[in-house]
Amino acid sequence: MTASSPSAHPLEAFVRPMVGQVAWGVAQGYGSFLTFNFGEPKLMVTERRSVKSGRRRSAHVRGDGHIWIYCCDWRALQ
Repeated sequence: MTASSPSAHPLEAFVRPMVGQVAWGVAQGYGSFLTFNFGEPKLMVTERRSVKSGRRRSAHVRGDGHIWIYCCDWRALQ
């Protein structure tokens, strides 16, 4: 079954490009939140406007592949 096959599971198609790559920027956030980056780094810039604060800009680095796991009862096994 290939990622482009109509019967491929959407999660499998999403994860396939990241399999075998090194994870970087791995971090545990609040509670059970986990983030993983894979592939080439890219600079992500977000700009917001608000009446009270004016213009705000934030920048962070993400990989070509990015997984954010949240609200999950996860375990790391070896």
